[in-house]
Amino acid sequence: MALTIGDVTPTVVRQWYSDLGTDLRTKLLTRRSFQTPDQAGAATQAHAYRLLKAVMNTALEDELIPNNPCRIKGASSYEHTERPTLGIEEIEELANQVPPRYKATVYLLAWAGIRLGEAAELRRKDVDLKHSQIRVERGVYPLNGEYVVQTPKSRAGARTIVLPDFVTDLLGKHVKDYSPIGPDGLIFPTRSGLCAYNGIQLAITRTLRRMGYDTVRVHDLRHSGQLLAATSGATLTDLQRRMGHSTVNAAMAYAHASRDNGRGIAERMNAQRASVVHINSRIRAR
Repeated sequence: MALTIGDVTPTVVRQWYSDLGTDLRTKLLTRRSFQTPDQAGAATQAHAYRLLKAVMNTALEDELIPNNPCRIKGASSYEHTERPTLGIEEIEELANQVPPRYKATVYLLAWAGIRLGEAAELRRKDVDLKHSQIRVERGVYPLNGEYVVQTPKSRAGARTIVLPDFVTDLLGKHVKDYSPIGPDGLIFPTRSGLCAYNGIQLAITRTLRRMGYDTVRVHDLRHSGQLLAATSGATLTDLQRRMGHSTVNAAMAYAHASRDNGRGIAERMNAQRASVVHINSRIRAR
């Protein structure tokens, strides 16, 4: 229903806000998102309300309306819930249970902390096995039944990530087995050579459910990676660079991380994982 700005009343806004929340929750939960009904779509709903309120504030300043009809208390914000993370043993279990072509994907999502869309668009030219690093410069996202490739929204989003040695080793084997020849060959393609975004998400999600992790989403592997890097000695600015965030907060705007520290983080992550795997293998051998 199309309305002029002057016809938007507090009642109209409240009804729109309620309908939006219901619609978002229905759509997201239908897609089997690992969210409770109260969580599903909360961020999108709050963002949409903030946008409408800003538009109405502009109309008010331009004297097009006598007052702002957006008066729902607390609608501009939502409570961030603590997301679950996986430990080293759980990540190893997940990597060993997904289809073999997606094992390296699990490692990159967790140990490099990249996004699913970034992994799905990763190409041979972005991988430097000699120096154990990848370059993230693009991401792919599903939109209206198609895949759209986008560059990072900020300069920080385009970044080089140093990998732990065990990730590099597995990635090298994966490239030989599954990635098409040539600099533009996708690292994680489908069997037919196309973008595997949906395939990766479905394979990992099904495996997580089979393992009993009903509240864990694919994106939570990225959060797990951030925690692993932090416990490996990464500073806030190191994490900011590794995860591709523009800022940590205003106070961090002038902080600078040593680029060489990326290798140190990767080496400590490598040792951290190796220690747990070694201990577990000794326990199983008894």
